[in-house]
Amino acid sequence: MDSNITAPLNALLDALRASETVRTVQRTRQAAYEDETNAALLKEYTRLQGALQRGMLSGNQPPDEDMRRFQQIASLLMLNPDAQAYMLSQIKVQQMLAELFQAVTGAAGVPLNDLIGAN
Repeated sequence: MDSNITAPLNALLDALRASETVRTVQRTRQAAYEDETNAALLKEYTRLQGALQRGMLSGNQPPDEDMRRFQQIASLLMLNPDAQAYMLSQIKVQQMLAELFQAVTGAAGVPLNDLIGAN
């Protein structure tokens, strides 16, 4: 990696680790996974989410059964305060990382749309 990038990158990583957004997702994840039922549901939710996203990125329509199961699990998880807090904090981290990625690609002169194949 370019030596001009290493120090600022390490500072950025330290700032991310120290951010309230990241600390919240870490704290809420720990609380959500303490319950065995939540842990099992969250693992299945994450597995289905990844499969659905990969399918959509490859242009395939997700199977109705997978979509239905994903929605059911999401609904169940939202009923539990710990799981709900974790899922909402994940969304905030994803938003923060998307903004960061957009800023980095913009600074590099590589439009984000070019990288993800969107027009």
